[in-house]
Amino acid sequence: MRYQVGYAKGRVTVGDVDFPFEQPLLAEDVPMGSSLRDLVGDGEAKVSIGLEIANKDFGNGISAFTNVTLTCSQDEEAIFEAGEVAQELARDLLDQAIRQADGAYEDAFEGD
Repeated sequence: MRYQVGYAKGRVTVGDVDFPFEQPLLAEDVPMGSSLRDLVGDGEAKVSIGLEIANKDFGNGISAFTNVTLTCSQDEEAIFEAGEVAQELARDLLDQAIRQADGAYEDAFEGD
C-alpha cells in the first residue's frame, strides 16, 4: 500500500542556519496497520500537529520544529485517532531532528 496520507514539514536550526525539510507521509510511514484505510476514509478532513523544541543559551544553540498533517474522515473518532497518530509522528521526527542538530552544533563549535 503506497499512497500518500499526509505530509511532514519543519526546520532544524543550528546556530543561525536553518535547514527546512518537507516530505510526504505514505501509508507505510504511519504506525497503524490495517485500520489506516478506515482512518483515511473519504479524506475530507485534515489534522495538523506542530511541535517545537529548543536548546539555546542567549539565543545561540539549536532548535527544531515539525508539523505533521494527516488526511482523515470527518467523523469524530477518525479525527481524534488521526490527531494521536500525527502527534506520535511529530514527536518521532522532532526527536530525530534535535539529535541531528545537537550533533551538528557540537561539531561546528567544538573547541570553543
